Order: sequence, then C-alpha cells, then structure tokens
Amino acid sequence: AQVYIRLGKFDLAIRDLNRAIDEDPTADKYFHLAEAELARGDLDAARRSFQEALQLKLHVRLLHPLEKPMYAKLTAALR
Repeated sequence: AQVYIRLGKFDLAIRDLNRAIDEDPTADKYFHLAEAELARGDLDAARRSFQEALQLKLHVRLLHPLEKPMYAKLTAALR
C-alpha cells in the first residue's frame, strides 16, 4: 500500500489497506489508510480512519521519523 501511495494510486492503496485491516486491524494500518484517504480528498473517511488509529493507541512517538510529518499533516487537516 505504501508503494501505491507514493505512486499516487490511492484507490489501490485503500483497497490493499482495507484487506489488511480485515485480516488484522492495527493502528499503523489505519494511519496509512487515513493517509491514502486524505490524499484522495476523502476527508470524512480519513477522519474516521485516523480516529480509529488513535483508538488503537497510535502515538507520534511510536512512528518512524519519516512518518511523523504525515501525522502532523493528518492532525492539522482533520481538526
């Protein structure tokens, strides 16, 4: 899914992430789903996914340094 996001193929990323979440829902997967949904322009879906990630204990301290800017972007965009 990360490759699809980087290539701008957000629908394919969302498809893969939803499949992965169906098998094993994790905060990281919801975080990346929110990233893809925001990039696609679906703010409502991105907000729901980001909220789910937070409920599953996503915290900026746990993210890879390269993911922290996206966390800030999601937080700002989805207020």
